[in-house]
Amino acid sequence: RDATAPRCINLNTGPGVLVDTDNIRKVVVMSDHVVAVRTGHRMYLKDVIISICRPQSLTVEWRWSPPQDTYSSVLDMALFQGKLYVLTRNHFNVHPLRLYAMDIVGDNHVRVQCMLTTPKDGADAWYKTGTPCHYLVASGDRLLMAKQKRTGIEVFEAAGLSSGQGSWRKVHTLMGRALFLSEGCSESLPAGGNQHAGAQEDCIYFMSERVAYDGRTRECRSGVYDMRDGTVSPLPFETTAAREGPFTATWFFPADT
Repeated sequence: RDATAPRCINLNTGPGVLVDTDNIRKVVVMSDHVVAVRTGHRMYLKDVIISICRPQSLTVEWRWSPPQDTYSSVLDMALFQGKLYVLTRNHFNVHPLRLYAMDIVGDNHVRVQCMLTTPKDGADAWYKTGTPCHYLVASGDRLLMAKQKRTGIEVFEAAGLSSGQGSWRKVHTLMGRALFLSEGCSESLPAGGNQHAGAQEDCIYFMSERVAYDGRTRECRSGVYDMRDGTVSPLPFETTAAREGPFTATWFFPADT
């Protein structure tokens, strides 16, 4: 069966409760009271829950997991051009990275389509380089995937999504923008014009955590990665974020940014 063929799935209606808040890792608010929640255990984030809460109607909920097998997990999700895009990974599959597009159709349907896959040769083996962190970011008219490894950060554009033959294309410039990466919230913002104030062009501001297999030990990393020369510098803040607590460090942005 063609894995890229679109499918429509009926949603279950009912009062329902979303999920245990301790497992929520990311929330994306879509138009018309649609909320997408990425949830699951920290080591294997499995589910995306879409909740439609329209005025004067029942709450509609739908839970989606990667369709490959038990070794698949949800890496990140982002809203881009009115659709929810979800990035998944499978360590043991021929195509370990897959990008899915989800679109709300009517009142109780979600249209799901696999937009592109990454061959195993194009993905790093975890035992050679360590498992990279992946982030999806809508940046202007481009959907970007940032892959953070111990040696640096690579950025790819999801090209050819409308053609049905999409591919990841490596980019070397953010086209006048800067990226802010974290597990709970990632954003692309126009770079500041002043060299000494505001976000700098082609720079990636990151806050990430790596969790050990015991599920308890966390390695917190933060800094500014310059795509132009591959250097990393400390975040330009006077205070350091607290590292204790059940949740990961994340970015917050004012509504008018």
